Amino acid sequence: MLVLDIALADEVNGLEVIKKLWEGGLREKPRVIVITALGNKAFRGPRTGRPWVEQLNEHERTLVSAFFEKPYGWHAFLTAVAKAANVEPPDKIKLIPDNE
Repeated sequence: MLVLDIALADEVNGLEVIKKLWEGGLREKPRVIVITALGNKAFRGPRTGRPWVEQLNEHERTLVSAFFEKPYGWHAFLTAVAKAANVEPPDKIKLIPDNE
């Protein structure tokens, strides 16, 4: 599983990584969770003004299992991770262990 931010660097972004994975022959794994602080609407790409994931073609989108805008809650994020890993999502998130 990969967690990719749309804004990785000046020369590449998370969507370009997904396109290169598909072009390289990756068809099923990893499952990708896309995150961004840039909002849900793309300001660049072939479909400007549309959701970021729509910048990918239909086949490339099959690699994406979730999309989040920052900030996001841990429960939603870990539920998406569980879905991408094909395991049962947690009912409750406990980030700090008790001192028992």
